[in-house]
Amino acid sequence: MRLRGTPSVTNGIDNNIYMVALGRGTTPIIWTGVNGGGPNKTSQVYVYTVATNTTWEDPVTGNGVASITKIKVESAGGTEYFLEWRVPNSRLAASVFSSPVGLFGGTSQSNSLSAINRDCIDSISDCNSLDFTKTLAVDLTINTDSAVRPNITSVTPNKGTSAGGTTVSIS
Repeated sequence: MRLRGTPSVTNGIDNNIYMVALGRGTTPIIWTGVNGGGPNKTSQVYVYTVATNTTWEDPVTGNGVASITKIKVESAGGTEYFLEWRVPNSRLAASVFSSPVGLFGGTSQSNSLSAINRDCIDSISDCNSLDFTKTLAVDLTINTDSAVRPNITSVTPNKGTSAGGTTVSIS
């Protein structure tokens, strides 16, 4: 998640919720994110499954590694930062993998999923009603581990004609 301003505080993550929801149409399937504990406090990486109303949490002390998950804060240049977290696939609802899903991202300074700040991404019109149809769908069923990599032996760029353009030959 790309943020303006660092989520890092002294030995921890700022006391906010940073969230990403995966869903279809206007229905979220899961929410995942970081529930920041604040300075010198434990933060939680979580997955909330809507259909079963269950939450899985993994505590992360400071800005580092827990038993399963990891929180990472990295500069994106200037005043922007990346906040990354991992959750095991086994904690995601099986329906996430059945067909492509849309994404929603946002934050909550009130530490509540019912009060999402207006700094959410443009997958919803007014940050009050979810719409997963406005984002590029992600297909989690595709196994990219077995993708065939091309064997490129040469690249020859050629400048275009006086009419403009550029061509590249790869063999």
